[in-house]
Amino acid sequence: PFSHIEGPLMRRFLHGINSAHRPMILSRKGLAKLLRDYECEFGKQLKHTLRNSFNFNILLDMWTSAGQKSYLAVMVSFCPNLKMNSRLEMNDVVAQGNRNTHVLDFIDLSDQRHTGDNLKTALIACLSKYSISHKISSITLDNGSNNIAMLENLDNALELGFDVNGSRSIVKIKCMNHVLNRVFIDLFKSFERNHAGLLSRIDKLSYYTSSNVFTREKLRAYLPCSIPKYNTTRFLSRFRQLETFLRVSKQAKKFYCK
Repeated sequence: PFSHIEGPLMRRFLHGINSAHRPMILSRKGLAKLLRDYECEFGKQLKHTLRNSFNFNILLDMWTSAGQKSYLAVMVSFCPNLKMNSRLEMNDVVAQGNRNTHVLDFIDLSDQRHTGDNLKTALIACLSKYSISHKISSITLDNGSNNIAMLENLDNALELGFDVNGSRSIVKIKCMNHVLNRVFIDLFKSFERNHAGLLSRIDKLSYYTSSNVFTREKLRAYLPCSIPKYNTTRFLSRFRQLETFLRVSKQAKKFYCK
């Protein structure tokens, strides 16, 4: 919580690192105001950049919070053309060496059915707020049935206009993480059937090493890392669990033999 900034230890720490004696924010209200001002200024600069750029890729990701609230994250990646160069260079499409991707909105869809039409309506409203509906060149999303339904007639809804080849259409890009996860699940089905007992023991081991403080402290002397729990909602969760288990299996065997 922001109230931590008002604690005596935090204030002492901030004063200790402020060797230049610059003005500091030492209240939760001041910190909240600073973040609101940053969000407002960043939003203005992002809108200006989007207005002077083109050929956007929209990335969509839907997730559910621990409180069972559903959100649609809308992100944009693009090739800035602020200098109106005829040819884009590598430095034009990255920001300080990182991919140039920004969050446009977190849309609360908790009170709606996650149908293709509702997702499309929410997406169009978000893009219209930034006036970039007609500049979309591609969209990246997973293979969910509601996402596939949303893509129907999306080109017309975006009002993309025409080019030399006729009416424009966006490129649909399937999320590689989701594709790899589906491939892994399909390939892994037979292994799960034939080695259900082994997977059950690995699940128990990951549970005890993460939830039992005594066991976890003892294992630290043998294992360089803990075995992650299997989570059905996480991409490649089982793969990462087994990969870690194979990496530490010899050390775990030494621990249990003792």
